[in-house]
Amino acid sequence: MTVQCIACDRFTLKTGSDEWARQGFGNCANREKFIMFGAVKDRDCGEHWPAPDAVVEKRRAWLKAKAANDKAQGRGAASCADSPGATGSTS
Repeated sequence: MTVQCIACDRFTLKTGSDEWARQGFGNCANREKFIMFGAVKDRDCGEHWPAPDAVVEKRRAWLKAKAANDKAQGRGAASCADSPGATGSTS
């Protein structure tokens, strides 16, 4: 099944560094902590467990706010929150 980690209950942006999280990378509870996954990258995962919609929307809003703040501060590095998947699109 093709899914996005941002929509999984086992995914978190909190266990890695703030810099990784700001760029949209987090950890899966089913994997080692040193393995980072892109929050809005489409991937096949047999261990996906849907997170509540409110959690997913909060994550998306946080990523967009971080990306806007970074852009305003001239950091220039695009986050995966800038990707088409960040708006809920799968294409």
